[in-house]
Amino acid sequence: MRRYIVKRLGQALLVLWAAYTVSFLLLSALPGDAVNNRIQNPEAQISPEQAQVLIAYYGLDRPLWEQYGTALTAGLRGDLGYSLTDGRAVTELALNVVAPGPNCAVSFVRYSEFTPATYTTHAIKWRGRNDGNV
Repeated sequence: MRRYIVKRLGQALLVLWAAYTVSFLLLSALPGDAVNNRIQNPEAQISPEQAQVLIAYYGLDRPLWEQYGTALTAGLRGDLGYSLTDGRAVTELALNVVAPGPNCAVSFVRYSEFTPATYTTHAIKWRGRNDGNV
């Protein structure tokens, strides 16, 4: 059982790594990027000095392999960077989306109503099979 779990975890990690790598390469192959789009937006009013700081922070002045390694290790540490839209940490934004809210409560109520009925139905079927009364 332990070997099976370790194997499945290894496969899951391999899939996550492959998905991240393919996504990184595809996004890198696209023309332009979010940082340069933000810098070139006249409404953003970003000075050339601020533009250089953004480019250096996001590592766009470094080779692609270095950008990949930096982004991968930062992601493993849980550092997903900062939003270009409002400057907040992406981790914080993601946690706000996942945090329990009204939709979660409604789903929980629906699930808690459905689950006892399902278990009761399966228990009755199982009991009937054991009694020989299928």
